[in-house]
Amino acid sequence: MPTLTDAITKAFQAMQAGDLAQSERWCRQALEVQADRPEILNLMGSLCHKTGRSTAAIAWYREAITANPNYAEAYNNLGVVLHELDHLDIALAQFEASLSLQPDYAQAYFNFGNALTAEGQLEEAAIVYQKALELQPNFTAARNNLAHLKQSIGEYQSAIALYRQSIAHDPASVNAHMNLANLLQEQGNLDGAMEHYKRAIALEPRNPNLLYNLALACERSGAPTQAIEIYYQALQFDSRHAESHHQLGCLLQADGLRPTEALAHLQQAIQYQPDFAEAYNSIGLLWQRRMELPAAIASFEQAIALDPDFAEAQLNLAKVRLLTGDYARGFAAYEARWESPTYLTTQLPRHRSRPAWDGANLAGKRILLWGEQGLGATLQFSRYIAPIAALGAEIILECDPALVELCQKLPGIQQIVPRGEVVPQCDYQSSLISLARQFETTLETIPPLPDFGIVIAANPTIQRIGLAVNPDCKALLTAQLGAIAPLEMIELTDNADYATIAALDLVIATDDPLAQPPGTGIGHLAASLGQRTWMLLEFSPHWTWLVDRADSPWYPTARLFRQGVAGDWAGPIGDVLQAIRDNLGD
Repeated sequence: MPTLTDAITKAFQAMQAGDLAQSERWCRQALEVQADRPEILNLMGSLCHKTGRSTAAIAWYREAITANPNYAEAYNNLGVVLHELDHLDIALAQFEASLSLQPDYAQAYFNFGNALTAEGQLEEAAIVYQKALELQPNFTAARNNLAHLKQSIGEYQSAIALYRQSIAHDPASVNAHMNLANLLQEQGNLDGAMEHYKRAIALEPRNPNLLYNLALACERSGAPTQAIEIYYQALQFDSRHAESHHQLGCLLQADGLRPTEALAHLQQAIQYQPDFAEAYNSIGLLWQRRMELPAAIASFEQAIALDPDFAEAQLNLAKVRLLTGDYARGFAAYEARWESPTYLTTQLPRHRSRPAWDGANLAGKRILLWGEQGLGATLQFSRYIAPIAALGAEIILECDPALVELCQKLPGIQQIVPRGEVVPQCDYQSSLISLARQFETTLETIPPLPDFGIVIAANPTIQRIGLAVNPDCKALLTAQLGAIAPLEMIELTDNADYATIAALDLVIATDDPLAQPPGTGIGHLAASLGQRTWMLLEFSPHWTWLVDRADSPWYPTARLFRQGVAGDWAGPIGDVLQAIRDNLGD
């Protein structure tokens, strides 16, 4: 039988070699000789901890402390297990005991800092991490955790400096490179982020998370083709990497060329991560592009069921409901735009310090109405000014400076304020678009357009045509219109004056549903003035234009020409040309 010294030596050697089962056998032999040997009791606790036997580990550590009440390492190890089990108060007490016994114990300071961070005591945790670094300047994990703490409280430059120090002390620290890259990407330094992702990947070339983050940085830097290639690489090393499937599906959907493959990757994302709300939202967008609207609604609803605070999905669901004419639910859900990160990148809420109008009595009250999105949306929803005036309100209108002259012709407005200038005090405020919800608008109850006081030429025969179309349509349309005599074509811009539009016989415009802000402005302006307006619409149009109809309840003088196939403008342009020939009697 081996001696006690031999058993102890072999137990530690087996532990260091990674042979945990053999180490435990030697420990038990040593304990048969001396049952209260503290270092063996502590080692048994470590072996149980490493093999997932937390309750047993705690018992062994407590025995080690009983055998040696001054055993700092055993207190530290016990604290680690208790922290993992979320017994934070008890864990903190173990770390304090360990450090009282051994004040220069850097590892105990590190573990103490981790527990304080979990407890939310961030200032104390930062002090403790700093103490660990004073004792052990090359303690990369402590420096990384301190950097992460600084990042979490918004001290980004301090965090970046600490990550860089970690890399200087340990250039092979994958975590330091990855954490620095993640923070640089959050700060918009994409080149710096990609540099450190690549350095981390050089150290761990088969790490799908690193590849995913590098691809995400490439995507955000405007290199989608490169990003797609790297997402494929990530999936080669982990075919179940849900985030890579998701982003790859989004990119393939965006280029419009591989919708079937895009859907397959998005479906795999939710297969491997069933609670992936963002993936359901992306699938909903794909169905919406394909005008499979019931499927889109179901996907958005599933995303919201998984994450009830998912404003992006709520807004997308609202748009589809509005597109289908379900205005009761659509306009109510459309208020989620004020929580949507995508919407807020182009349109910040204004006047939040003033009370929002919730349908209260407006008699004798002053209300501020303000336009959002582009000129088109302000014109489209200016029809709600008259119903507000009818409630006895004094109306202040805030709008784009380009619309001030036109809106001055509207009755019921006491004052117009160009956006950007100081607005007077008021009792209530509301976005013009939000009024559609307050008035419980349906397809049958859309208020009529206001009279802007512009006289339209109203020539029944089309001779002078104003064009406000996207580049994909322009060449094809102008070439074929040019062959029809005696047409005169005038290119319109968002700065076109009202007199020019009023003097035309027809305005032809496109409306890009993905534009920010949505709408071309010219099409809405012409239709709002009562000008004959023909809209060329994409296969999946903006919700204003509804589905399967050639007219618009919003604009009586508008006529809609829709793509029958996504991306194909030849069909609607052909219909426009035929309509012009019919008008001319050709």
